[in-house]
Amino acid sequence: MTARYVGAIVYMILSIELTSLLLFIFNKPFTLVDIAIGNGLFLGFAGVTIRLYQIIKPGYISMVLVILFVVSTWFIGPAVSFVNNYLPVVTEFIMNTPESLLYTGGALAAIIIYAISWAFSTFIYQRKVF
Repeated sequence: MTARYVGAIVYMILSIELTSLLLFIFNKPFTLVDIAIGNGLFLGFAGVTIRLYQIIKPGYISMVLVILFVVSTWFIGPAVSFVNNYLPVVTEFIMNTPESLLYTGGALAAIIIYAISWAFSTFIYQRKVF
């Protein structure tokens, strides 16, 4: 199971290099912030979906992931509107927090989700009788 998590990190690094090279070749501007956001989103998504591979049969995993992506995309808009309308303290806190702290917090959250998923998978496989 550890191989999946290490493989995901290797895949992430390779995809960052390839994307950066293509953006450079086509003269499209990008920053380290763009790369950091991509890393965070990838680690968060991988941390959740790798766990799903153990629960869902291989033939159905692609459809489940597409459905979860569509549902989560549909859910984000109303959730943000709800926070803006009914939790102005949260919105004000986010607006007054420095960008560097927001990026650092997001990166730490993604890394923590990924690490917890990895640790949980390792714990389950150590206890599993084959």
